[in-house]
Amino acid sequence: MREGVDAGTAADSLIITDDLFDYGPQFAEWILTVLPPRLVGTPYQALVPRVDPDGNNIAGIRLREVAFPLATYTGWNLRAVPTGGDDGCDQFGQQINFARTKAERIASADPRLSLEERQVGPDRSSGTLAPQVDEKRRVEN
Repeated sequence: MREGVDAGTAADSLIITDDLFDYGPQFAEWILTVLPPRLVGTPYQALVPRVDPDGNNIAGIRLREVAFPLATYTGWNLRAVPTGGDDGCDQFGQQINFARTKAERIASADPRLSLEERQVGPDRSSGTLAPQVDEKRRVEN
């Protein structure tokens, strides 16, 4: 993750790459005419959106779950070491929960605020999120 938080993954400096293949001129119609495909370029870089201090995407519409998060939510994941060894798995997202208490956060070296520090209740009510609530109300009115 860029300019955000490691959140317990090794992804803070990971750049996901993949190979680019040519399957033939009719590939856009899902017709594969070059088999096996011809390697065109390797690697190409997969870009990811910028993130906030919680590791959640900044761009786009910030739904309630992202505006008042209980976790970091990503549209990508990392493969387990036995199957991919920190290789990017960009087809499956992940949820990395915040620590419940400040003590748990410190013990796990998680830089994100805990739920206790955010004063977050089950209904996502929060004292520290009040400025975001005020901003949302201002925009809606």
